[in-house]
Amino acid sequence: MMISEIAVRRFFGKAVLCLFLAVALDFYPGSARADSLRDALNDLVKVHKRIKAADLDTAAAKERIRVARGNWYPTLGMTANLGYEEQRKGQGVEDTNIHPKEVGLNVAQTLWDFGSNNAVIDSAVLTHEQKKYIEDVTRQALILEGINAHLALTTALKVLEYARQSEASLKKQTEIEDALVKRGSGMAMNKLQAVRELDGAIATRVEREGGLKIALNRYRAVFEKVPANLETLVNPRIPTELIPETLDQAIETALRNNPELVATQLTSELARENVKKTFADEIFPTLKASVDAKWKNDIGGTAGSKQEYLYKVELKRSFNMGLTAINTLRASEQTQMSSENTYGDARTRIEEKVRSAWDMLVTIKEVVANKENEANIASEFLVLSRKDLQLGNTDLINVLQGEKALINALIAAEDFRTGVSVQAFTLLNAMGMLEADVIDN
Repeated sequence: MMISEIAVRRFFGKAVLCLFLAVALDFYPGSARADSLRDALNDLVKVHKRIKAADLDTAAAKERIRVARGNWYPTLGMTANLGYEEQRKGQGVEDTNIHPKEVGLNVAQTLWDFGSNNAVIDSAVLTHEQKKYIEDVTRQALILEGINAHLALTTALKVLEYARQSEASLKKQTEIEDALVKRGSGMAMNKLQAVRELDGAIATRVEREGGLKIALNRYRAVFEKVPANLETLVNPRIPTELIPETLDQAIETALRNNPELVATQLTSELARENVKKTFADEIFPTLKASVDAKWKNDIGGTAGSKQEYLYKVELKRSFNMGLTAINTLRASEQTQMSSENTYGDARTRIEEKVRSAWDMLVTIKEVVANKENEANIASEFLVLSRKDLQLGNTDLINVLQGEKALINALIAAEDFRTGVSVQAFTLLNAMGMLEADVIDN
């Protein structure tokens, strides 16, 4: 091999390794800041339509508490009528033609209903509490979506940069081999091998560009905008201080704090209140007091005015002769038992979610270590292959394969590093601890 060719290959080899190392160090998560992501998430949970819908549901539930408490207030009813009355009384009796007028007021007050109204009030309060927990579920789920969309975008950017560096490296190698062949000091076989690897690198780059578009689409769907500057995007630091030391501690925290689980438990309590209301409505009477006052003028064909007042306490109960009250009560009790089973199933699902996120986090951490070691070995192999190529102890195909192995290892390591972040934040979400403020440097 001619000295000029050796010099060219040596220079090219060092340049390629520097480029790969620069890209790897520039995107390594340990040096990342997440201020922009935290700000974006704080904005997201203020303006997103799902958050607004959950807020309105909570506000509506609060109004229903006032409605339920209003059942204990007296009710005022008013009636007024004005008409024309004509009575034809027959021969010898004078007919009457008058305009009757009547005004009536009724004030009614429930004295006792054996717990029916109180159950309605308690249900309204529980529903309001449940809606607040559903707000928490919605907010934390949205934050997780935002984090995952951000991670997918930063990963797509990084692996695309790796693919572009690989393409640039192989393009440079192809140009060198082409120049050597033209000068008569290179081999046509080396040129063909370089061209083949270049075609593969171009295909990889195009594929990664498509992946970036998909990641941008997802980011836009979540945040309803795209980042102003993609180059400033960085990965968030994993808040390891929030992750328990053991799986049992993580499960205990989730069963205590997970808002979805609390909301499901409140559904069971709501069913219990419904049983109380059904029992009161179907078995016991209602005791009410009322006052009726009427002012009448020219009523019943008799000219003149009069007043009527009625004060009463009424005990009222109606029974269905088919004894459907028993069926109604049984139905409410079965609904309560169903909700308790649903709550038990929710506990099982939350525990499964925590276990899966924990196990995936542990597994992917181990894989990341292996993938990073693989990338280091691929880098060392490429260095040695280039030295051997300069000494004539190997052929170009080994160098090209070394470059391909390095880029694949870097991409795989990046994908798994992102996987660690995804599982860590998924675990925090399952534990009910994922808020925008946990995203920090």
